[in-house]
Amino acid sequence: ADVAFYLDPSHKWLANAKLAPGDENEGEFHEYYVTAEIFEKVSKRIASKNTNVPNPDYKKEPEAKKQTPAEQKGPSKKETKKIALSDKKVQDYHEQKIAVKNEISKNPVWEKINSFMVVGGEDSIWNKNHKDGECPNCIAAVKAGQLKKIFTKTDLTILETVGAIYTKYMKELGMDTCWNKAHFFAQAVVESGKELTVKSGGESFDYSADDLYLGRWSEKEQKRKIIFSYFTTHKDEAYQYGRIKEIRNGKKVIVQYANEEMIAKLAYGPNAAKGVELGNTQPNDGWDLRGRGLVQLTGRSGYEYANNYTKREGADIVQNPDLIVTNPAIAVLSSMAFFKWKGITKIANEETETEPISIRVGYDVLLANGKKNHSEKQEAFTKNTAVVFETGICKYGEKQAATDLKIQQGINWLESIAIDQELAEDKSNYKVLYSQDGDRTSKEGEDVMDCSELICRYLQKIEWSSKVLNMNTSGLYTYAQNNSKWLEKHDSTSYKPKIGDIFIWKNDAGSNGHTGVVVNFDKTKDIVTTIEAISSSEEPEGIDGKINLQGVVKLKWKRFSKHLINHPIRTSTYTASTCRFYTPKVHYSKQDKK
Repeated sequence: ADVAFYLDPSHKWLANAKLAPGDENEGEFHEYYVTAEIFEKVSKRIASKNTNVPNPDYKKEPEAKKQTPAEQKGPSKKETKKIALSDKKVQDYHEQKIAVKNEISKNPVWEKINSFMVVGGEDSIWNKNHKDGECPNCIAAVKAGQLKKIFTKTDLTILETVGAIYTKYMKELGMDTCWNKAHFFAQAVVESGKELTVKSGGESFDYSADDLYLGRWSEKEQKRKIIFSYFTTHKDEAYQYGRIKEIRNGKKVIVQYANEEMIAKLAYGPNAAKGVELGNTQPNDGWDLRGRGLVQLTGRSGYEYANNYTKREGADIVQNPDLIVTNPAIAVLSSMAFFKWKGITKIANEETETEPISIRVGYDVLLANGKKNHSEKQEAFTKNTAVVFETGICKYGEKQAATDLKIQQGINWLESIAIDQELAEDKSNYKVLYSQDGDRTSKEGEDVMDCSELICRYLQKIEWSSKVLNMNTSGLYTYAQNNSKWLEKHDSTSYKPKIGDIFIWKNDAGSNGHTGVVVNFDKTKDIVTTIEAISSSEEPEGIDGKINLQGVVKLKWKRFSKHLINHPIRTSTYTASTCRFYTPKVHYSKQDKK
């Protein structure tokens, strides 16, 4: 590998200061060489060729003048057996210990090799795409050494391929975070094992005829659960193709093995409800495009979506689906595309529970060890992959990098017009009273506000929009559902809100609902501080009993209080959406919101 070394000009004095015994000046050129030590199975030392660099301090020695012989004197009477106080020639070379990251790959075309190595710097590899506020672990390459701690029985050469393909596509697929890495490989290790063995046969359709027709018995729910709706109305085919056992000589024996191919074609066929859901259009799609890969990519829609990426690696998985099980790189890439396709990449960030991911990947099936699939994935995440990829110290979301939004400017404005909850009972204390007036956008209209007007003005203050939008709560909610790039919804109830986030819920029966801005979050007490324009009787955290809220006020709530995450979605008078947090995204100069 070619590596560029930076030679610090301030060290040029070393060449003349560390001369070999008997030398007075190194000369017109400084001589440099580098010795690299590579640790594989056998330690190897490789020295570069010498490189001559012009010596800026070199001055040609003046011609020596002829010397007149000195006067001969007798021996000195002074003490001559003293130890020299200094000796600049004790050290004939300069040696310094530096930290150099192991970035040498066996794959000569790996893009990382083209990056610069800086000797003596804090970070020996400088990522050209690094931005202030980004978590360095998020954007770091996935290494074989990390994966070996997860897939302990897998050969390192395979893990190098896995790490390289993940790294190559992680940014494009939105998986360049510690959280996505941890969740992805937690799913993979349970689905494929520590040997990282992709099931060669793909998804199993070895079902009994009774289970196909009647449903599979659930011990947890104490009832049968339908596997494939198609067979509940096609009893003859269920018993024609399903596995059948009979008691013979006091033992249960299989008298008819399951015809897995026919079961798949019927269950996932273009005429079956599940087949339509999967986008299957051809008679053989149910079998040909059955679940394969690390996370069981299934159906024509999923295969075609993933094919947009795998074809760039020379693999057409629609025409040749078995490439998913024979090529480790394609198995990983197709599964990464599945994560993107199912929307998992967004919900995985800052999510400590695997269930929201697992239900999108597959059923909670019973494993050979007696445990359930989903609980194993949680254990793999908590005890292994989250540790390997250090989600506990991940800086994802701490800064809204590259958005240019002026969050603090908006918070300062909110603080200037809000009163504390302890003062809220007395109407005369309010700086801005609650009112649903007609002037919702002009500067003069800031004297009174309702909840949605406050949010629209806040969004303009942080420069999310160039002007104050005229939207009620229902409009804000609908906008957020349709424009997740600009108002990112955090659907997971485990999401920890950030300063500047907003919360929204709406009444399904009309335009009513509520919204406010997060101005602080206490992680240890799980308390959210908000500023809201509100007219209601509520009991905020730290207040004994309900108080009448009548304007713009700063309030404290438990995150899972009925005011926020646990807001009821159904009462005797209305039904409502869930209350969730949303993060404003992107400055109006890059995308104005209207």
